[in-house]
Amino acid sequence: MKNLFYRELTQELTDIEISGEAHHHFKNVIRGKVKEAVQIFNGQGLVAQGTVSSLSKINMIISLEQIDLKEPYENVELILGIPKKEYLESILRSAIQIGVSQVSLINTDFTPWKFKMYERLNKIMESALIQSENPYLPVIKEFNSLEDLLKDKKNQRILCFSTETDEDLQLETPYHSLLVGPEGGFSLNEIELLKNSENVVLQRCNIPIMKAEVAVPFGLGHLYNQHNKKSD
Repeated sequence: MKNLFYRELTQELTDIEISGEAHHHFKNVIRGKVKEAVQIFNGQGLVAQGTVSSLSKINMIISLEQIDLKEPYENVELILGIPKKEYLESILRSAIQIGVSQVSLINTDFTPWKFKMYERLNKIMESALIQSENPYLPVIKEFNSLEDLLKDKKNQRILCFSTETDEDLQLETPYHSLLVGPEGGFSLNEIELLKNSENVVLQRCNIPIMKAEVAVPFGLGHLYNQHNKKSD
């Protein structure tokens, strides 16, 4: 069954019209046909089952047969020092495929650019969602500094990989969030902030230093593993 993204999907709709890039992709790239069964996601938990009732050169009509509101995955947050655009795109793709519920982006002392949502990033996130069949896009929130983020997350238990500690990685207690710094690492002032934060646990991984795009799936895998053990 082919998957499609349609942000305007609601439980009241009986059919939808899709045009533009999504229509082109269905008709000309994945060679979709009339009467073909499809699955539609809106990124906010709704998943619809439907059938393509018409397919023209400019649009397609899908008759909806069933619309369900899916339960979200385990509530795990990724906190990320904003990396370069190409790394951010790769990281968000992985985060959606893993099932992260929220992404908090920090403007750190070494952040290389001022974050602003852009169309390519939206498309990458939508593509990751339909590829992984994750019903939910993550909520993205931006913070002006690490200090602002730590004030906002003071009641959350945060795991941060760091070479600035001798504490080896131990995951005896589940964490709410994973914190990964930018490519240049945190500044000395930011490292002191992290060390002095009671809810942040700095731990060293006894492996080679990882880029952010590798550290994110590595760390999230450990967090989800701990959450699964807790629920067993």
